[in-house]
Amino acid sequence: MKKKRIITVRTLLSGVLAMLGFAGCANSADTPCEYGMPTVGYRVTGEVKDESGKPLPGIQVIVKDDHLLGKEGAKPYQRYEGDTIYTDSKGAFQSAMIVSSYLKEQEVIFNDVDGKENGGEFESVKMSVDDLDSKRIKKGDGWYSGAYELKAKVQLKKK
Repeated sequence: MKKKRIITVRTLLSGVLAMLGFAGCANSADTPCEYGMPTVGYRVTGEVKDESGKPLPGIQVIVKDDHLLGKEGAKPYQRYEGDTIYTDSKGAFQSAMIVSSYLKEQEVIFNDVDGKENGGEFESVKMSVDDLDSKRIKKGDGWYSGAYELKAKVQLKKK
């Protein structure tokens, strides 16, 4: 009888503790869940021009992040590898808001994928997150370090 009571109490306590752990993550949608892991949000924006200062449309911009945890508009628990966007007619671009474990090793790659269209063929450029201008756009709290806008101004050279 006593052994059965101990098992029941342990089972109940385990269930309560598990529910408390999940309830601790029931916060607002724009603040990531925290399980003891630091997170930071960031968005990469900027413009791409040629050597003469003319905007380059149709340039592929790849945000690579090996520590990616989430992305605006994506499904929960989905594997992320970054964001791929293209410059508009003014050479401007803006990535989705990305959530990562930290800002340090991210890269932004600029590729001319349309060949001779839109001003000729241009060499690819790879930039580190350290090469971008950083501006905090949202203050952090606890393990969440806040959100940042990373700005890139890129000049591509003709091949």
